[in-house]
Amino acid sequence: MGPKGESLGDDGEGPPTESLEGEPLKVAPEGIVSVCVIAPQVGESKLDGAELLRGVSIARAEIEGQAWRKQKLTWVDKDSKSTEAGAIAAYHECFGEGHSIIIGPMDPAAVSALIPIAAAHKVVLIVPEVGGAVPSTWDKHMAAISPPASHMGVAAALDATGPRQLRKGAVLAVEGIFGESLTSTFKKTIEARGGSLVFTRALDPAKPEAWRSAALEAGVAEAEAIFVVGPSKVAEQVVAVMDSAPLSASHAWFIDWSMFPDVLDESTAGSRRRIHWVNRELPPGSFSETYTTRYQAPPLFTAGAGYDAVLLAATAAEAAGGGEHEALVSSLSKLAGIDGAFGKGAVKNEGGVLFLDSAGFHIFEPQKDPDAQGMVFLPSGRN
Repeated sequence: MGPKGESLGDDGEGPPTESLEGEPLKVAPEGIVSVCVIAPQVGESKLDGAELLRGVSIARAEIEGQAWRKQKLTWVDKDSKSTEAGAIAAYHECFGEGHSIIIGPMDPAAVSALIPIAAAHKVVLIVPEVGGAVPSTWDKHMAAISPPASHMGVAAALDATGPRQLRKGAVLAVEGIFGESLTSTFKKTIEARGGSLVFTRALDPAKPEAWRSAALEAGVAEAEAIFVVGPSKVAEQVVAVMDSAPLSASHAWFIDWSMFPDVLDESTAGSRRRIHWVNRELPPGSFSETYTTRYQAPPLFTAGAGYDAVLLAATAAEAAGGGEHEALVSSLSKLAGIDGAFGKGAVKNEGGVLFLDSAGFHIFEPQKDPDAQGMVFLPSGRN
């Protein structure tokens, strides 16, 4: 493992590759693929960065112990400093040092800011977590470990139209591009499945009472499947009226933003059968066991994303036979059978965005806590 900050491509063999700016791009020697990891090590996101790097560390150790690998991966870590500017500066350092693959950043704002920049550079970028970022540009040399948050709209619509056979949809969403993007994916998916959107409303999350009224209006419009894109305070308002006459047969889906006990406290025994949440599962299986043994705590999603990002980089390098840019790009979109932190997965292309499908969104239901009194959110097993 290379020391932090070391340039790993100074002794490259063969002719240099030019960047889009015309500057020579150093290339690592044949059989060595250099990877640069960008994560916040200081600032408000440093704990998330530490979680990511723990997952990265576990994957690095496993890969280094696999003698069958023909490609040796070398590593450099860069600090994004929990800021957009820090992430962009770290990216330019990674690129300037000639690394074949860059992993990171992870903050949604930094991801949104960096994607257009990365699209103009010939280096593979693996984003551990897109989260709430809304990338304006995506290119074939980029991949994410999980789909963008807008994919929650897809998961909700598939659950509504598939197992439950509901066809009349409605969306109550926060104002702005985040709410618009989830409304769009829900609408497109439900229409593709033979359904329609009978009611939509963009709402201010600071006015929760308006969400209660809008939910009742959606019920009057005969909406069967209501997708709620908002925080816990507005989710509480919607759940509180799910037994009201216009909504007594309707189902509602909420996003990860509203998975809090206070929301469940507003539900009744009857409405709990008709309210659902969309979120990603925490890493299960052997990765979770390894992580828990090493760090004495279960892993968060971010740790699993870091682990899978390293596996994706290593698998792409093996498939490409090295760190040559076009070969890496070609291999990236075809990868399958990645046995990562979230189970076996393949790289999926949806709307031009590449992501690993094993770390996607799932449906959660309110269920009795198996270890204590009260209700908890547990995966339904439907998606």
